[in-house]
Amino acid sequence: MKYGFPGLDNVRSYDDFVLSYDRRNRVAHWVFEHLTKAHVSKNDQVDRSKCDFKPDDSIHPFFKSLNSDYKGSGFDRGHLAAAGNHRLDQRHVDQTFYLTNMAPQVGQGFNRDAWNRLEKHVRKLTRIYDNVYCCTGPLYLPKYLSTRYSFRALKFYFSGGECDISRVVTETTKGIWSARRDIYMSLPITSEWKAIATRYYEL
Repeated sequence: MKYGFPGLDNVRSYDDFVLSYDRRNRVAHWVFEHLTKAHVSKNDQVDRSKCDFKPDDSIHPFFKSLNSDYKGSGFDRGHLAAAGNHRLDQRHVDQTFYLTNMAPQVGQGFNRDAWNRLEKHVRKLTRIYDNVYCCTGPLYLPKYLSTRYSFRALKFYFSGGECDISRVVTETTKGIWSARRDIYMSLPITSEWKAIATRYYEL
């Protein structure tokens, strides 16, 4: 915090950590923790098994992450601020189970393995340093698809910077597509309608 935040979009301050919530993707942009040896030491008064994954009711229902978002997805609800980092109080560890503090993570090999080892490494740093500051966030990587996939493209027509909703059409095609959101912003302002493919769905 001394050096500022990565961003200030929808900041939520909990008892023992702070995050910025991404309403579009329904996960955190980033989570910030200040850890000491006391935070990560064993505490018999804290029981992780009493915790449940739960929505944060301070988030508007339109943007709130729900347990149903993860059901059948094949992804774990992966902690960003680790539960094991907040053992000072039961309330602190409870708050790490808010879905605002979760990101979809591959379970076997990542959340339950590599990510778990990273969390343990961060905790070990408190044996060396009096204060450990940890900033965590999701990483979104592009997915490359082969030409054997079929896609349904939504076409939106723009003229003079405005979208004609009545002229939305769909079409099916094959191939690898690259859709840039800024294409229509660079169009010259004319009366001619331009068809810009903006999003694609795998069939």
